[in-house]
Amino acid sequence: MKNFKHVLKIASLYSSLSLLLFVKTGFAEQRPNILWLTFEDTSAYELSLYGNKDAKQPNIDALAASSLVFQQATSNAPYCSPARSTLISGNYATSYGADHHRAAVDASPSRMYFPSLLKDAGYFTSNNKKRDYNVKLSKTELAQIWSEFDKKATYNSPKRKSDQPFFSVFNGHMTHMSRLTSYTSAQRRDFSQSAGVSSDAKPDYLPDLPEVKSDHQFHLEGVVDVDSWVKFFIDDLKAKGLYEDTIIFVYSDHGGSSPMGKGFLSFRHSLQVPLVIHVPTKFKHLVPTNVETLQNKQVSFVDFGPTVLSLAGIPTPKEMRGQAFLGELENHTRQYNHSFRTNQEDHFDPWRGVSDGRYHFVQTYLKRKPIMLRNDFQWGMPSNIALDEFAKTKSGQVFRRKYYSFKRGEYLYDTKTDPLEQTPLRNLTAEQIAVHSELTAQVSRFIRETKDLGFVPVEFKKDKQFEQWLAADFNYNKLYDLVELVSTVSLNNVPELTKLIDDKSPVIRFWAVQGFAELAAQGVLKSVPKRFIEVANKDHSAVSAVALETLVYLEQKGAVEALIKNDSKLQKRSALETIAYLRPELLLSHVRRLEQSNLNKTTVKVIKSALGVIKATAIASKKQLKDGIAVNKERRELYPLPSVKQK
Repeated sequence: MKNFKHVLKIASLYSSLSLLLFVKTGFAEQRPNILWLTFEDTSAYELSLYGNKDAKQPNIDALAASSLVFQQATSNAPYCSPARSTLISGNYATSYGADHHRAAVDASPSRMYFPSLLKDAGYFTSNNKKRDYNVKLSKTELAQIWSEFDKKATYNSPKRKSDQPFFSVFNGHMTHMSRLTSYTSAQRRDFSQSAGVSSDAKPDYLPDLPEVKSDHQFHLEGVVDVDSWVKFFIDDLKAKGLYEDTIIFVYSDHGGSSPMGKGFLSFRHSLQVPLVIHVPTKFKHLVPTNVETLQNKQVSFVDFGPTVLSLAGIPTPKEMRGQAFLGELENHTRQYNHSFRTNQEDHFDPWRGVSDGRYHFVQTYLKRKPIMLRNDFQWGMPSNIALDEFAKTKSGQVFRRKYYSFKRGEYLYDTKTDPLEQTPLRNLTAEQIAVHSELTAQVSRFIRETKDLGFVPVEFKKDKQFEQWLAADFNYNKLYDLVELVSTVSLNNVPELTKLIDDKSPVIRFWAVQGFAELAAQGVLKSVPKRFIEVANKDHSAVSAVALETLVYLEQKGAVEALIKNDSKLQKRSALETIAYLRPELLLSHVRRLEQSNLNKTTVKVIKSALGVIKATAIASKKQLKDGIAVNKERRELYPLPSVKQK
């Protein structure tokens, strides 16, 4: 973090100037408290406020009656750490390499932690307890951002002066997907009795399987608990005489826990979040006049930091790409919400999306990667395990073709006529052709304007600040042109790809080899240039793994054996699982070799399940199943709470 202190010095100077602005304008006399109540893994449609009739949240409904309720608010990423990185910086996580979920990076010199600006301007800042910003920060560095940041952090802290405004963040864990990762639905409660959840509740976009229903109802129990959790804070603020001085944000960190929600780019299931903002009467002047327009704006997490700063009277630093949608300095004019996902656990499979409020467009870049490649954490949910088995049945073949085989290079949905995003638009009308053209261009511009680093595989990122990942003269547009070429690759592109496998940058070579792998998986490539064989044998292990995957599709002698021995753990796992779904006959004779390899036991079981050699229900260990029973019996406590005394 060699540049971090320099950043905070700049931030401190910036905040000092902002504090002078408060004094000159009189704003300092009426600065609001700001409270964020963040819960996890919950889509907007899962709340009664947004139409869910299967579980009620009366306290949030009551708060919403006198609050702003946003209809188009989205997380920029469909999983925790990249979403939270975007929240805390006011910038897209892809711009500083914090977009690869669970691959924390060093802090960036161009990165701004907006609570530090509030702290320097006189605010008491607290974060209890989860941060998950996908960056490496020491306690000393955290202390320059937060007045308190442990499990006791609260606006009720004795360290906060009686007249000191606060920005306080609490992260409720009641709805996190981990409450569902029990591997079995045995011994679960009757959720209609424990939380009033409808016994008929189920995700209406998935096959009607008992495990799918059980997971969904288990999650809704957590949503009911969130409602009780929110009430604790409302009651506490009122008891402390703070309610009329505090602007309250209630929202989820991204969409829901049902399969193909978290980790995927679906507007309804993974990106659209509930967002309720309560603004007390004395601060109504901080809300734009046209409330209906405001509540339908395309706001997203990148805007939250600038909005909080605006509410406190602090201008948005130029480093931030977000736009304030509330406050004296409101400047929100953006018409699109952008989204990104870079990986699904071990699988590097970038997607980029954009929504204009009605149409949702998703661009993928590696069509051969099936949508349902396994994320071992998420596949702790019985619903995902059951879907894997359903896809092997006769009645599940349509489902299998859609989710366990090649995916489309792009998806365009009309969320007005198809809110569940089940059928990508085809045979476009003239209006839809224009929309498609504009949204495609928006995604292409987005990755270039934000200098998107999500196309750099994690193997090239380790133990470095992002400025060191690529050479100083690295041609970013060359990379973006290449990934877009790969997304629509044809045999006509082979000469260009052949030249690029000799590029000095391993990142360019990696993507050039991906182009060959796409063609080979589709069965249209019959041979590779001689130089390609050298790449498969001698290049960086991540590049080599993809090259070897290509040779497996071409049935090159010894390719499977070489791939199994490859040193790139992530690319190897992803390649083998992809082959198992697309061309199982190429691996079936190598099952024994897989079992005797240095691959971990879970990975071998996953590949065997994809091949149909074992059932998906056989992947979990005895310990996981035993521990899962305990998960099923547990109803999470409401935590953290606003009191100083914490567990």
